[in-house]
Amino acid sequence: MDKFSQNNDKKNPFTITLCSGKGGVGTSFLTANLASAVSKLGNKVLILDSVLDLPNQHILFGVEPPVRLSSVLSGKVNVDSALYKIDYNISLLVDSPIEIDDDNDHILSLKEVVNQLKSECEKEFLFIDVQSGISEELIALSKLSDLVLIVITDEPTSLIDAYGLLKILRNYVDISKIALIVNNVIDDEDAGELSHKFNLASTQFLGLKIDVLGFVPYSRNVRYSIQRQEILVNNFEDDEASSAILNISKKIHSKYFVSSYNTKMIEVL
Repeated sequence: MDKFSQNNDKKNPFTITLCSGKGGVGTSFLTANLASAVSKLGNKVLILDSVLDLPNQHILFGVEPPVRLSSVLSGKVNVDSALYKIDYNISLLVDSPIEIDDDNDHILSLKEVVNQLKSECEKEFLFIDVQSGISEELIALSKLSDLVLIVITDEPTSLIDAYGLLKILRNYVDISKIALIVNNVIDDEDAGELSHKFNLASTQFLGLKIDVLGFVPYSRNVRYSIQRQEILVNNFEDDEASSAILNISKKIHSKYFVSSYNTKMIEVL
């Protein structure tokens, strides 16, 4: 029983998709840093950058993987050959803008790649960075995910677009698998006000209240780490934003991942 449970867990990494209603709210930054923070808890993590036109994850980590996602999508290499090991616990699968083609079937192929990763890769977590806004790709990847994190900031357009995103996603994803992260705010009071506004609208018009996983305060080191292509949680451990991301990673691990694992154990029994 134990052996079967362990193998089953290895073949099914806990999958998290980070998304937003609009661009520029820090989704890619949070993907890279949350994945790194979760790896600090002793987990093996894979990051999939599903953005085919302008991927960011390799830039944030300061690496240039020799094999890219487009080679997997085209069938030139198998998915294992395209995984780039950043360190002992983190691997990356990312595309290159210069390899883009006009193949309109890439969404289906991307779904197949994710299914391969979920069934074959020996990782505890799979983080997926997606293009901002609503798309068929986002819906497909969200349906394959155990947790969908919607990132919002204090910009009015961010709240409005995130609400529109939720309005569509609720038709495809169990609401218990959707949560909010409030990014780049002054303090917890500011974050509380924003999340309250969002949930006020979602409760009144959709009958839904979304769990708020946490908030990340504004920090000059965020921009500095991006410019230097260094991961904030690895290089600025004492920074408030870094501490906040580490706390969110612990919530993900305890509230969702451990709970999911226990559910799988019960199903096996």
